Amino acid sequence: MTSHNDNSGTLLIFDLDGTLYRTESSFVPTMKAAYANHGLSYAGDDAVLGMVGETFPTFLDWLADQGFRSDSDALAKEIAHYEYESITEDGELYPQVEETLRDLKKQGFLLAICTNGDVKYTNTVLGKFDLLTLFDGIKTHGDSKQSKTEMIAELLE
Repeated sequence: MTSHNDNSGTLLIFDLDGTLYRTESSFVPTMKAAYANHGLSYAGDDAVLGMVGETFPTFLDWLADQGFRSDSDALAKEIAHYEYESITEDGELYPQVEETLRDLKKQGFLLAICTNGDVKYTNTVLGKFDLLTLFDGIKTHGDSKQSKTEMIAELLE
């Protein structure tokens, strides 16, 4: 008689930034480029990384306080441009993330992402590492305007 762990149907929900993805690997180069493009002194890694996890509108308000003068739509497009380029060139997962996710999927777990990032950002990060197909559900704040609590509740349904 073999013992069998049936994990099918067990949902594991992951955050993306700072959990699976080393956000600083692409966000620091992104923000250094944005500050330079606007002729502003870079606020420093700690200040910039302190904004990770905030919603994008909150981040844009913070940048306006830093002296960025573009309208928020133009600034959002500029940052996105730098960010997608930087994810492709510099983006990194934390050690063993890819192997762990693939192993969990093989064991029958359902995997989901719940993030404050938007769909394009999430798809860019997961796509770079060919991880999109591992996830059964992806909830992103940037598109839904839901709180993380609301997004998790929906994933659990």
